[in-house]
Amino acid sequence: MEKPVIKLNTLEKTAVNVPTQESYNELMRVFESGGWEGPDCELPSTFKIWGKHGEMTCIGAGVCMGDYKLGKFGYASKKSYLEEDWKIISNEDFYKKQPDITFEKRAEINAYFNWKEKQEKTN
Repeated sequence: MEKPVIKLNTLEKTAVNVPTQESYNELMRVFESGGWEGPDCELPSTFKIWGKHGEMTCIGAGVCMGDYKLGKFGYASKKSYLEEDWKIISNEDFYKKQPDITFEKRAEINAYFNWKEKQEKTN
């Protein structure tokens, strides 16, 4: 099974609020399918920070708040992004702003990562 590849548009000064572990996981899967990386070049699917800020976790929409590198993402609390005058949007709003993301594409991405996780557990 091959990882789906999508094109993602960066949204400047915009962060996605991921109030649940599930919404965080799906966003990281989408970011990885779009070729984005974490601040230190981590693969999004291995970037496990949701518990740090819990329901107040926000992820930069393809722009890192500290250095403004495109195609990378940072994370902080919702409060931190608001203090920097960033717009906060939901996962659903982020997906609506991406021409390559449909409900079917999200299902395909999640199916791939679920398959990959099962493969890793059996190896």
